[in-house]
Amino acid sequence: MFVDEIKYTLDDLDYGLIERNLTKYYHISKFLNPNWFAKMKRLNNKSHALLVLLSRPEPHEDRLRKHFEKMRDESASLEERATSEMLIRSEMSARNLLVLLDSMLSKIDGSEKGTSGLRTSLQNEAEF
Repeated sequence: MFVDEIKYTLDDLDYGLIERNLTKYYHISKFLNPNWFAKMKRLNNKSHALLVLLSRPEPHEDRLRKHFEKMRDESASLEERATSEMLIRSEMSARNLLVLLDSMLSKIDGSEKGTSGLRTSLQNEAEF
C-alpha cells in the first residue's frame, strides 16, 4: 500500500532534541511515562505524531519577529503578508499543540481511575 511505502521512507527523528524538549513539557513526560519514550527511541519510531512534534526545534524569535513585521507591513503585497502569516503558524503549531497537551495533562492525576486508557490511547500511534 502507498501509505506503507511512505512510512518506510521517513527521516530519523532527533531523539536528543525530543529528550531536551521533554524537559519543557513535564506533564507530557510524566503522564506518558519516560519508559515509553525510551522504548520508542529503542524502536527508532519515526512516525508517532507526538514524537514528530517533540522533534521540532523551538521557534526562532528573530524569524518570527521578521514575519510579524512583514505581516503588518501595508506596503507588502497581500501574498507576502499571507505567506508570513502562514510561516508564523507553521513555526508555532508544534509548540502550541505541546503547550496545550501539557496543560491538559497537568490537570489529570495519573493514578485516577480511567487514566490508563487515556495513556494507552496517547501512546498508540493510530489513536493519538
